[in-house]
Amino acid sequence: MEARITVIMSVYNGEKYLREAIDSILGQTFKDFEFLIIDDGSTDSSVEIIRSYTDPRIRLIQNGKNIGLTRSLNKGIKLARGEYIARMDADDISLPERIEKQIEYLDYHPDVGVLGTRFFEIDKNGNVRREIYVPLSKRNIERQLYTINCFCHSSVMMRRSCIEKVGLYDETIKYAQDYELWLRMIDVCQLENHPELLHKWRYNTRTGISVKKSYEQNKNAEEIREKHIKRKLKANLIDYKYLTQLVRANPNDKLIASLFFQDYEKSKNHDLAEQLTCLQLKYLHENKKWAYLNEIGKIYKEQNKQHVAFMCFVESLRLKPEQPDIFALAESLKESVKPVIPAKLKGNNCAVSVIMATYNRPESIGESIQSVLNQTFQDFELIVINDGGTDEVRKVIDSLNSNKIKYYRLDKNCGHTTALNEGILQANGKYIAYLDDDDIYYPKHLEIVVNFLERNPDYDFVYLNSWWRYGEISNNRFIGHYRKLNKIRPQKFDKTLLFENNYISTLNILHKKECFTKVGIFNTDLAHLYDWDLWKRYARYFKFYQLDEITGEYRWTQNNMSIANKLSDQFFYRITKAYHQFNCGDIALLKSYLKTGRTKEAEELLNKVMFDYDDDIKTSKYIEEVFFLHPYLRNDNNKQFIQKVTRDFFKYHPKRCLREIVHVKSTPMLFSIIPLLPLLVLKIMKILKCRTMNYRKILVSFALTQ
Repeated sequence: MEARITVIMSVYNGEKYLREAIDSILGQTFKDFEFLIIDDGSTDSSVEIIRSYTDPRIRLIQNGKNIGLTRSLNKGIKLARGEYIARMDADDISLPERIEKQIEYLDYHPDVGVLGTRFFEIDKNGNVRREIYVPLSKRNIERQLYTINCFCHSSVMMRRSCIEKVGLYDETIKYAQDYELWLRMIDVCQLENHPELLHKWRYNTRTGISVKKSYEQNKNAEEIREKHIKRKLKANLIDYKYLTQLVRANPNDKLIASLFFQDYEKSKNHDLAEQLTCLQLKYLHENKKWAYLNEIGKIYKEQNKQHVAFMCFVESLRLKPEQPDIFALAESLKESVKPVIPAKLKGNNCAVSVIMATYNRPESIGESIQSVLNQTFQDFELIVINDGGTDEVRKVIDSLNSNKIKYYRLDKNCGHTTALNEGILQANGKYIAYLDDDDIYYPKHLEIVVNFLERNPDYDFVYLNSWWRYGEISNNRFIGHYRKLNKIRPQKFDKTLLFENNYISTLNILHKKECFTKVGIFNTDLAHLYDWDLWKRYARYFKFYQLDEITGEYRWTQNNMSIANKLSDQFFYRITKAYHQFNCGDIALLKSYLKTGRTKEAEELLNKVMFDYDDDIKTSKYIEEVFFLHPYLRNDNNKQFIQKVTRDFFKYHPKRCLREIVHVKSTPMLFSIIPLLPLLVLKIMKILKCRTMNYRKILVSFALTQ
């Protein structure tokens, strides 16, 4: 009887890790396979190592001379007897259940023709460096495959019938031959990755091409990608709708963007969503960003999303101040975009109100609610707001039988921010906490944050840390696969960094309810980054504190990943960041007042900018904008302010600052930075010293090799 699986491994001078690789295959829990090892002209002891094994499942094929990986793999496929082809590299390690898990999955999913796995990256000594995330589902792989290779080649198992249907590996391709094969196989079968970690991929000391020839490999991959996308467009295998999905999932991909623009021009009768996609993409990729912001702003204004429209208009004016029509639109919206301050909040009848907004997630909300009910600190209420979804949530809540839960259902789906705001208006707690309907608290979360604020009443806002945990939903329970921590989180609260990146997760937070009376509630115009917008408003007025304990999990699955919305995510990230960095439109309006000669308004706003400067969030971009207002600030009253801003700008951009000072021939500005020049000299000397040390190391190394 023929083996069900053929494991194919090509070896070329792989003696160092070969025995470990072979042992990992022979030690598989699934035994019904043949192990086809192709020696591609090795000159080391690789053949002797292979021949030292007596396992009858091993078949050694010797090429006689080195013919390359691609031809060796095709040779192996032609000699294979198995129904499935499993790949293996001579320096990697397959975990014991890899083959068993893969064949079980493929037997259960007959439409899947290529199945990789999640995998560990290991170093030369076999130590795990990190877990590698790969997209798992057919849907997410299809979205990302035209941008990146979604598979670890040596972890893949394929149906032989599918690979034969597309014509094996392309032997004209030296590098990235696997990527080219996946782009053909996606036409005849489904491609997926197994959710479990079943393989170890060795980094750095590989005998293959991944490190040694990375430049050629990347160049090959780009050529392959372009060729296949164009081929599929020509054959109508990719239509305009699918290209739109691709570009939303991969907004930074210049090739996909250019092809989308071409197809967009050919198509007619675009709806508003398609228009926004095109304009947002042009904003990311093209130079006249102000022009696209104007068009985007007008669309949002028509949709009555005044705040988003205002953000677009003021950012456009910052980039190009002399636009009278856009300036008029921005001024007309200025009053209507002020934060919404709740008319009245409820009294404090408990310590904490935990607010949970939900929409059609009955399969995950039960565990989230239970994590709140399991808190060691029990003086809380849990407010669940159903945002117009099905009433299955009610059944979940009733089954938990807790009087701490207060349930409200909106008549229609109004959006996540509206649901959160409704929860705020219903809150009876002194403090407010938040939890999404698929995340969880650990039992001591509320105890830790409440104790901190009670003992430190001068602080208004405290936050902890949480795991970002990836997994899947099975039988209404979350099965976690791996976890990581937020890499951009600082050592302590950093207000300036908060205005650059949103490093505070909503589930980590506890703050005083009374804060809403000064900065307002969530902005319902924002479908993205509404939490970041609110935290930045808070940071202007209230004291934050960062605790290091990990007390929860931010959970993400294939279902709740925002892959399809990356374009909108990036667009809103940029305009939200710019809006708050540049003082909520003040800098843009000030530049417009100055350029258009509206002296009175300019003077009022200029005085506000100068008065607020010390308390404002001084990012490098903000300081740069204020610095280049210096031509309008040349009077004795503003002398000290100009010198202060000049010093701040010099710290970030000494070369540009000096160039501007020389250009305008300003003696006061020059004098203001003289105390900082020794620090600059020391910095330059330190850089030169490091370089000198490196040069010395190079010279010593060179001498030793002679």
